[in-house]
This record gives sequence, structure tokens and C-alpha cells, in this order.
Amino acid sequence: MGITTRARRALARFDAGMITIMIYRGAAEGKNAQDNVYSRQFEADMMSAGVPAKTEQARRLYEGGDKAGGEALAREVVSSVTSALDTLRESAVGRTNQEIEVEWIAVEKGCEKANGQRRGENDPVPEEAAVTGAADQQLDSIIELVTEALLER
Repeated sequence: MGITTRARRALARFDAGMITIMIYRGAAEGKNAQDNVYSRQFEADMMSAGVPAKTEQARRLYEGGDKAGGEALAREVVSSVTSALDTLRESAVGRTNQEIEVEWIAVEKGCEKANGQRRGENDPVPEEAAVTGAADQQLDSIIELVTEALLER
């Protein structure tokens, strides 16, 4: 999305600390294919909303002495990105939990029992609350990253 080298370094730092939740391969494969579509759409939406241009405008305002104007525009950008990310998070949680359920009840070729039964699980693993908690932590990290990248001086 047109981010600076400094912002890319911040992204790498946050990515290294990003929380991960382990799910079974079958669930991950279904989820990842959908994630790629949503990620491309998110980036396209941010571009069409002018996020890179607004970010650069905020930086120019700030560096040009209009600190209040630059910070106000940067907050507007952070707010719109945060809102879009929260919607994406909700979608990801739902899709992840759905794929976990699908994998849990699936019967693999050559097996008589469902995956969950073969593993001795009473319920799908991980449970929905764990997926939601991981997604919330990821969103917090992403918001911190976006805020830092947009407000870097």
C-alpha cells in the first residue's frame, strides 16, 4: 500500500511478535484459501479509499508545520483502517471456526471415524473462544502497527 522502508521495518517487528493459533491442516487449508481472497480485497479497498495518499498528505501536513491537521488526518486514516480490520477480523473468526468444525467432523479416506473421534476430542479444537482471543490480540497488534506506521515522524 505504498508504505515507507521505516514502516516496513516496523511491520517486520510486529509480524515477528504476532500471535498464532494452531489449527489442524484441513481447517487451515480451507481457511487460507479464503484468507488470500479477503486480503487482496482489503488491500484493494484501502487503495480505493485513498489510504496511501491520505497517509502521505497527513505526513506532509505534519512536516510542513500543520501538526494538528496532519495528526487529525492520520487519526481519520487509522480510524478507517481500524474499522475495516475489525470487520475482517470478525469474518476471519467465523471462517476459522467454520473450517475447524468441518475438519473435526470430516472422515478421511480409509478411516471409519471422523477426525475429532479419532483424536478422542469431545468438541472441535481449538474452541471458538480461543480463536476469538487470538484474533483480538492480532487486531490489537495490527492497530498498533498501523498507528505507528501512519504517525511516524
